Formats: sequence, C-alpha cells, structure tokens
Amino acid sequence: AKGEEIIPCQYKRVSNFHQIYLGLQENKKQIIFDSLGKRIQKEEFDDYEYVGFGTLGENFVKVSLNNKIGVLNKKGKIIVPCQYDDIKMNFYTEIFIIQEKGLFGLR
Repeated sequence: AKGEEIIPCQYKRVSNFHQIYLGLQENKKQIIFDSLGKRIQKEEFDDYEYVGFGTLGENFVKVSLNNKIGVLNKKGKIIVPCQYDDIKMNFYTEIFIIQEKGLFGLR
C-alpha cells in the first residue's frame, strides 16, 4: 500500500495464485513464497510454463517436481505429493483423477 519494495528483482517470472507467488529462478526451477517474500515450500518445482501446468479450478494448482505431478492448495501447502504422471479434477466434487503408468485412480 505504501509502494515499498518487498522483494528485489530476482526472478525471471512471478505468477500469483490466491495467497501464494511462484517465482521462476535462473535455474529454471520455481519456488513458492508469500506476499512478504517468505518461502513456503522447501522444494523447488519445475517451470510450469515449460511443462504446461496451471490451475485446477479456483482452489488448486498443479506443480511438477522431477517430471511428476502434484497439487498445492491456495495457501501453498502440498495436498497431493508430486508422484503422478498427470492429475485432473472433477470440478463439481473436487475429487482428483490421478494417472500413473497409463492407469487411472481417484484421490
């Protein structure tokens, strides 16, 4: 509100999702931080634009770690670990359709 710098310019891209920010670093990995610049997760996730990821409805976002897919909630907490080949969501029930090695399941 005061126009003060919170985080100096250090990312190749910053995207926001509700209360979290995803900052793309020089190493092509992205980190998750809050509006004060405090890192939320210790993991560094794959560049979502490069691998083609994004939001799952209004409350969740897909992330990739070592080419496996997981899901974060809007507070940046991992609710589905990065262990699947793909994840989709039924938007009416918010049940995740998980895929691994050509087989499907629910989570």
